[in-house]
Amino acid sequence: MGSAGFGDTNDEPAHHDLVLGEDLESATDFSLEAGPVARLLLNADDEVRADVRAAVMKALAPYAGPHGVRLRAATWIVRSRR
Repeated sequence: MGSAGFGDTNDEPAHHDLVLGEDLESATDFSLEAGPVARLLLNADDEVRADVRAAVMKALAPYAGPHGVRLRAATWIVRSRR
C-alpha cells in the first residue's frame, strides 16, 4: 500500500456466517446456479448434473440447521489514507 501512495494503513479480520439458503434444498440450488459450479455445469448432461447435485447436497448437509445452511466466512477489512 505504501508504494502506491497510501499510508496510515490498518486491517482487521471480519468473521461472519454466509447463509446459502433457508434449507438444504435451497442451498444446493443456490450453489449449483451461481458461481464456479454453475459455470462448470453449463454443458453437462443430466446424469452429470444429478451426480454433482447429490455431491453438493452431501457436502452441505453438515452445515444445515434450524437457521438455514450456514458456512463460516472470513475476510480482511483494510483501511488506508492517501
